[in-house]
Amino acid sequence: MKVIIKFVVVILLLTFTNSFAQGDGPYSHFQKPRHLWGINVKYLHLNQNISVNGDLFTPNLDIIANSYPITAFYTFAIKGQHVEILAMMNPTSISSTLKLPRLEERYNDKSGFSDGFIGLKVGLINGKSLSLEEYAQKNQNSF
Repeated sequence: MKVIIKFVVVILLLTFTNSFAQGDGPYSHFQKPRHLWGINVKYLHLNQNISVNGDLFTPNLDIIANSYPITAFYTFAIKGQHVEILAMMNPTSISSTLKLPRLEERYNDKSGFSDGFIGLKVGLINGKSLSLEEYAQKNQNSF
């Protein structure tokens, strides 16, 4: 019984702590009309003093990351169901400066591509492919 009470207390404490997250939400993934080409370009700027993998806090470290996620997509239909193929690439540059007492400052700068992907979305449930005219007539609901 004591183990269960401790478990519940730990879960409650974890539930009420501050947490930060970023999500797309239900309104960001509406179905698109078929035979549509598109490109989505974003810019992300991060300035932090936590290691890149997020597990080490270093007050003397300054990391600056600039990334440009570029996503291209095309929509079509397979047997009347909505299908979307997409590809993403992320040109990124990361620079870091480490200032430690009694040691010389260390600077590092790298650039390249990070975490790209190729994906396929298929509307299996309620995913009827729509023409541009049908899409314009449809009332969008998230649920």
